[in-house]
Amino acid sequence: MAVTYDLISSTTLSGTASTVTFSSLGTYTDLIIMYRFYPTTGANAYVTYNGDTTSGNYYSTYQYSTTGSPLPDRTTFPFLSYANSAVGNGAGSLEIYNYRNTTVFKTSANTYVKPGISANYSNAMWKNTSAITSIEFRITGTTFDAGSTFSVYGITEA
Repeated sequence: MAVTYDLISSTTLSGTASTVTFSSLGTYTDLIIMYRFYPTTGANAYVTYNGDTTSGNYYSTYQYSTTGSPLPDRTTFPFLSYANSAVGNGAGSLEIYNYRNTTVFKTSANTYVKPGISANYSNAMWKNTSAITSIEFRITGTTFDAGSTFSVYGITEA
């Protein structure tokens, strides 16, 4: 089965931003978002769907490592990066499965690496059967710095 990836939208920040939102997501099977961001300080980054910021509507587990052995943890929102004191670029990919399906909760998987500093992997669920029509990247207590990039791709299986 052939799989294709179509670029839906891409943005590079020219200044700082506390959120980055994508709302024209097309009609694909799944989504993958490739991102590289520069927080102005060490911070957690996460996503919300369709403007839903109610923590009880999400469930997320993750493993992270900043010095060696991975440590498991849980959080409420779909998690992108673990907070640490180091400022610098990190890159990751967020896969969102069945984002248009209106009969299942939405699940996602994320991998993020800040070379030489930290790495994490997370799984998340949005406990809602609505189709995802917008995705918002958020960061706690700081901003995404200029130069941060986000690219959304639609995945089609033929």
